Amino acid sequence: MDHDPAFAMAISNGIKRPPIAKRKDAPKIPLVKQCSVPVTFGNLQVNALVDTGATYTLCSQAFYDKLIKQKKVIKSTASSKQSATTASGTQIFFSKEANIHFKIGNLSWTYLFLITDRLPLDVILGWDFLTLSKATIDTYERTLAFPYGAPSSVFLLESTQTPQHTKHSVKIGSSLTPQQSECITNLINKFPDTITTTLGRTNLVEYSMKLNTDEPIRSRPYQYAPPKLEQLRAHVDDLLYKGVITPSDSRYSSPAFLVPKKGGKTRMVIDYRRINTHLKLDSTPMPTVESAFQHLGQANWFTLIDLNQSYLQIPLDSQSSQYTSFVVPFGQYEFKYLPFGLASGSNELTKLIDKILGDIKYKFVFAFFDDLCVYTTGSFEDHLKHVEEVLTRLQRAGLTVNPEKLTVAANSVEFLGHLFSNKTVTVLRDRCQVIDQFPTPKSTKQVSRFLGMAAYYSKFISKFSELAAPLNQLKRKGAKFVWGPSQQSAFDAIRKALASQPILRMPDFSKQFILQTDASGTALGAALLQEHNGLLMPVAYGSRPLNKHELNYGTLELECLAVVFGLTKFQQYLEHREFLLHTDCSALSWLLNHPRQVSKISRWIAFINSFKFEVMHIPGKDNVISDCLSRLYENEGKVSVPIGENSQAQVPPEPEVSTVKQPICAVLLGFPEAFKDIQQHQREDPALAKLIRSTNRPQGYSVQDGALMFQLPNQRTPRVVLPDKLIDMVFKYYHQAPTSAHLGIKKTLNRIERFFWHKDLKTIITSRVKSCILCQRSKQAPNSKMGHLASDITTKPFERIFIDHIGKLPTSKKGNRYLLCVIDAFSKFTVLLPCKNTKAQTTAYLLTRHVFSHFGFPKFLVSDNVSSFRSRIIQQMCMESGIQHIYTSPYYPKPSHAERANKNLKVAFRIFHHANHQTWDENIHWFQVAFNTAKHESTGTSPAELFLSRPLLHPLELTWNLDQLVPAEPKVGTQQAWDEAIENLRKARQKRERQYNKDRIPVTFQPGDWVMYRLHPLSNAADNINYKLMPLWSKPCVIERFTTPVTVRLINPTNGKLQCTAHVSHLKRFFMPKTP
Repeated sequence: MDHDPAFAMAISNGIKRPPIAKRKDAPKIPLVKQCSVPVTFGNLQVNALVDTGATYTLCSQAFYDKLIKQKKVIKSTASSKQSATTASGTQIFFSKEANIHFKIGNLSWTYLFLITDRLPLDVILGWDFLTLSKATIDTYERTLAFPYGAPSSVFLLESTQTPQHTKHSVKIGSSLTPQQSECITNLINKFPDTITTTLGRTNLVEYSMKLNTDEPIRSRPYQYAPPKLEQLRAHVDDLLYKGVITPSDSRYSSPAFLVPKKGGKTRMVIDYRRINTHLKLDSTPMPTVESAFQHLGQANWFTLIDLNQSYLQIPLDSQSSQYTSFVVPFGQYEFKYLPFGLASGSNELTKLIDKILGDIKYKFVFAFFDDLCVYTTGSFEDHLKHVEEVLTRLQRAGLTVNPEKLTVAANSVEFLGHLFSNKTVTVLRDRCQVIDQFPTPKSTKQVSRFLGMAAYYSKFISKFSELAAPLNQLKRKGAKFVWGPSQQSAFDAIRKALASQPILRMPDFSKQFILQTDASGTALGAALLQEHNGLLMPVAYGSRPLNKHELNYGTLELECLAVVFGLTKFQQYLEHREFLLHTDCSALSWLLNHPRQVSKISRWIAFINSFKFEVMHIPGKDNVISDCLSRLYENEGKVSVPIGENSQAQVPPEPEVSTVKQPICAVLLGFPEAFKDIQQHQREDPALAKLIRSTNRPQGYSVQDGALMFQLPNQRTPRVVLPDKLIDMVFKYYHQAPTSAHLGIKKTLNRIERFFWHKDLKTIITSRVKSCILCQRSKQAPNSKMGHLASDITTKPFERIFIDHIGKLPTSKKGNRYLLCVIDAFSKFTVLLPCKNTKAQTTAYLLTRHVFSHFGFPKFLVSDNVSSFRSRIIQQMCMESGIQHIYTSPYYPKPSHAERANKNLKVAFRIFHHANHQTWDENIHWFQVAFNTAKHESTGTSPAELFLSRPLLHPLELTWNLDQLVPAEPKVGTQQAWDEAIENLRKARQKRERQYNKDRIPVTFQPGDWVMYRLHPLSNAADNINYKLMPLWSKPCVIERFTTPVTVRLINPTNGKLQCTAHVSHLKRFFMPKTP
């Protein structure tokens, strides 16, 4: 038979085959020249080679991938470790075996196929199938018959034809005549070993790697869950079967990880970053787009050629393989060919292509890494000669071409971000489509964003100030937002300028690309930039709206997704050379420099790290382009009207409180400075940097692990010196974050002083807590009745616990309506448990499951007199557990510690959930951390330290290694700690009694004082609003005058209008925050 002998299999080991299903009708199928027969798989028909020299029935990986999309064709699959030796001695490995349903004529079978990517044909029917199906080949009549019925006729493939999947994959020009198409088919048939999905091996070079160090570079393997581990093992097995890698015992090792692909598939990537830092690189000149224009711009015929995994077609020399060694949890391997991920890969590939093309480069072929464009200014026949010459040179070099990315004899092609068509070159509108379709602004804020991006390139826009004048008019104070013809004309002119020369630049591949990304709550934005004369100029723009699932993502996830979007959008520019990534998300910048598994974004981080780049954090104000692109799809319903010129005063804005769901690390997301080492912050402060470098520091200063420390005489351990620029960030973290819950002056100050020192720390923190607007609006006035009766002092943790319910609260998204608060009377340790009701069964379950099972049983359980706590179920629980149940006095719950904690909880609810009352249970765990880590004034220590005998660390303290720089005080014995706490409790009790018996000092006000008046909000069940979660006090206003000795007239400070009249007993002084 006239077919490639490479597929005459000689395999000795047998495989058990499923039985052949017989049918009544038996066709006799004619053969033509070659034993090939049409076979139908679902809706696909393919000409299968009938090969009596092949032991097994085979299917190519490319065709198998098509069968996956067919319904009920693939019945089952399993991994396979079978191999075969061809008649020419080549060994072929099979990745899997599958039971596949197919038809020949009017007969059908389900039969076992071996799958391999080394097969240049779609399907081969081997000797095993022919024998078990009792097929008869009649060489005279050229028929294939089965003993089941009448014969039927089919068309067969001649031996000189190209494999079916190759012919179907190759794209040809759309305007060709039938004769021209036939010429292309004949040309493709001349290169069956070159135009194939099979990897080639060049015979021209062997790459030799050189490192600048002799020290071995070793990394540990990344760990994976069992399903991912199996995927990783399949990739390794596949590379072993292909002969690309081999087992290794090298002193070098880099970790491997998986990157997701479309369709749920993955690819394996090696993290060679540590190797790349020591790899000696040769500089290779890169082609420029301008040179492509000079040559391709005059052509009228084009052919695009893309090599198969070009790096893996370049062999390594014997000494270099050890450097490519990689580790997985189940072994160590090294590459025999140049792997993707080495910094030198693009240089070596460019040199190889230059060597292959030689004198024909720039004559009729242009190469950009492994993408080749054959171009011709002339006839179709001349172009075919040029294509044949390039394919011949690739064939001689041993390289293969991907048939799915092969386009032959087209009159127009997309190449390097441009459209080349019949002697013309145009910019692909995809590069600037997002600017062309920039929506007309509908608010002053949207105008400001657009002008902010345009102003960045104002020097390149002629008469920009004059052009933008109609838009700037809308930004003036007091101006109404009216969009007219002049505004539309100015907007269109600026938009056109942004999407054309000289602002939109041609990509220069000899320069570094810069990718800027950003994400908003509605869309993703990305801009590809390059530096020209010191200014970053755009090469391409990109933006897309978020889908309904992405709208639920947190900040970190969205910023990470924006980078993935930018890399995918501009992959052709970024995949071969190192680039610079600009992001204004410090958390993402830190994660990319410190890779780790973080929830769902670990897959995205892995994909991002498969590129070669350097990440740089930039301030949000400098990220104007991608920030604007990420807000194209915002729909701003309400437009705020600016206050007029006659405004008398301005009320400072309230701090923003995020109500969006965030991943676990979201505590740090609002603090970009946290993702830079504290040592670096200190070095950036001129005064502190001078002290760090000094050898003669003032008394108390020292340097530990590169950090400047200061120790007071009464301190056992030194504290980290806090730079001035971090005071605002540290205050917000230890006071405003959910883990700090807006607690008072002493608790906030104690948190900060535990790790930091600053000469004015106490004054600054006291002032800021005192002037915190959210605290002032949510907490009781300082002149209200704050005293309460003293209770007996307990002598050890969990001797006495207090319980109480908070509620009825708005029904949360999880169905919770109440909160069970449990507090240890001795340590003040708090446990907060959301619940759907206050039934005794629920309370007993929560106490048993989440309190007693974790901490043991208390001696006393204190609660108020509500019926659920007096029920038989609670009494029985206490009796069976040996607990004494004590009730507080009716209508006087102040002796209960739980009642006092409820006050702090309600403040936290008002601050963090006043905008959405249905999310009150989403931050409960953070509030619990806040209460248990704050130093309690009565005990002199935090509840966690007294209850657990150890402190609880915050995310910031772990990120900055503060637990190592400022270790905890030497641990004393447990009983000694308790004795100290008992003494502090006794002193605190005496102090409270003295304060309780003092007369109250009346608060006096004067005209012009800034005050707030008491609010009396009402609940609204229809809108899920509960008065308990609403602010207690109004926004700031000013006393205009007294109308009576106890009544004042209050005005709005922004417009001078009457706000209301109020009694002085309903007023509370407002403290103006100081600008940091």
